Amino acid sequence: MVRAGHSLERLVQEFEPTAQSIRNWVGQAECDAGRGGNGLTTAEREEINQLRRENRQLRLERTCSQIGADRVRLWCRNGLSLYSASE
Repeated sequence: MVRAGHSLERLVQEFEPTAQSIRNWVGQAECDAGRGGNGLTTAEREEINQLRRENRQLRLERTCSQIGADRVRLWCRNGLSLYSASE
């Protein structure tokens, strides 16, 4: 709608997001379309998030193999904290 010439003020009144939210959406759309912007595309952000999840899982698996599965008492739901019986 911004590209079609609608003003930010009109869009804010009609849809009730903040003007900054609309600017952010337009900027992200421009970046995703390859028309500028200094940020990451949505696909790049998703890839980074997936790689972070995989890294957390690999760190957890490494820690489990180092301390032995029989000593593991609790693994927090977020996968970031691991407590062993020796702690």
